[in-house]
Amino acid sequence: MRLERIEKVCLEFLRNSANPLVPVQVLHETCLAEGEAGLDCEALAKFLSEHAEIMVIDGSSEELPLPEEAFRQAGVHLGSRAILKSRLPSRQEIQEMFQQQVEHMRANLLEAIRKATALGDGAAVKDLESALERSYELEKKVKTHFSQDRG
Repeated sequence: MRLERIEKVCLEFLRNSANPLVPVQVLHETCLAEGEAGLDCEALAKFLSEHAEIMVIDGSSEELPLPEEAFRQAGVHLGSRAILKSRLPSRQEIQEMFQQQVEHMRANLLEAIRKATALGDGAAVKDLESALERSYELEKKVKTHFSQDRG
């Protein structure tokens, strides 16, 4: 295991990524592709979190409105992510990214509702509609947070 090489691969990827917030899993896969298999994903996250230029953000939560798998299926990945401190987004960029994620999640939920309806799966439709409603509640909470936290 060569930590210096792993560090170089991760820093290069983080500098060149179109999205500054990169899932640690993607960095781990990149290291594996580069022949650096010395750390598992969890150890890589710990290593990166101790790096002076990198911030690791844990995306999972005990208070999720749906199981984490439901988010994955909707295209929203909640695992740990890394970002170069020099690429931290502004407050406005954070709000825009959140809005894009919510809209993407809603589009996937609406498509799932359409498919469940076509299959006659009333229980799934009900669950999906509930998740869709919670997405509006979440959006409102985040907007309220950002409007109150302007100091």
